[in-house]
Amino acid sequence: MIFRLPQTLRNHMLDHVLETPEIEACGLLSAKGSETVSLYRIPNIATDPSTTFYMEPQAQIAALKTMRQHGEQLCGIYHSHPNSEALPSDRDLRQAAYPGTAYLIISLMKAEPEIGSFMFDGEAFHDLKLEID
Repeated sequence: MIFRLPQTLRNHMLDHVLETPEIEACGLLSAKGSETVSLYRIPNIATDPSTTFYMEPQAQIAALKTMRQHGEQLCGIYHSHPNSEALPSDRDLRQAAYPGTAYLIISLMKAEPEIGSFMFDGEAFHDLKLEID
């Protein structure tokens, strides 16, 4: 399976996570049909945002509502890992709630951010090929 992400949205996502590299930045991606079209930044309100992300519920609901109004559907969830690899953590798996959705994890451990991409099937994460258009 392949997740296609336009270069512009990749850049916006990286800009977002690099603005606050000490915390896990997070957001949503939406699609129209098979094309990823929008990025929604969601505030992280976790008690320890350096190691956890918890999307602010009202902002998440507002983003999902906006998606519906624009004929879009949720296709991806992204967040950063300031001090760990671009792999899902045990906490990421426990909190995953959207089967069939791509999960993008941006590691900031190295000079260049690394993006890991995974599909959640309701029980586990599976590698997902990421293509930047």
